[in-house]
Amino acid sequence: MSGAGVGGTSKRDRVIGTIVGLVAAAAVTGAAFAATLIISSLIFGRGTSTGSSGLYMLIIATIAGGAGGLVPAFVIGLPLHHYFVRRAWNKAPHYAGFGIVTALVTALLILMFFSLWFQGANMFQYSGTYFVLGMVALAGIAGGETFWIIRRPDRDAPPIPDEVFA
Repeated sequence: MSGAGVGGTSKRDRVIGTIVGLVAAAAVTGAAFAATLIISSLIFGRGTSTGSSGLYMLIIATIAGGAGGLVPAFVIGLPLHHYFVRRAWNKAPHYAGFGIVTALVTALLILMFFSLWFQGANMFQYSGTYFVLGMVALAGIAGGETFWIIRRPDRDAPPIPDEVFA
């Protein structure tokens, strides 16, 4: 048990768990978003994403979500995780919210980028945009919970309050 911290895991294990968790959360968020798109196209009849084309879409979205989600996972997710650790917010619902925030901020930035890219087209005027944002929130929950399951911050030792060092 050499190298184990007070919480039962070494600092090295926590760092590796954080990195693996963020990468997996990005991939799961992409896959969950693709799955919701496939399901909604089946429910609302707007596409033929069944069979092999649906599986193809799921695989491509997982890869694209993983690759495209890495930057937001590390830029938004890592600081949020460290904030949560300092606050001892280490339960699954906290990380579900963490996933929602990360996914929605990313989606809103992408929407704003495309609004500017298409020279002033307002992406928020389309009725489907809010439905897609709802699906992004659900995918964010899946990503946040994936991170929590891999990292398990609830098993760490509680943080030392700043007042101890004052």
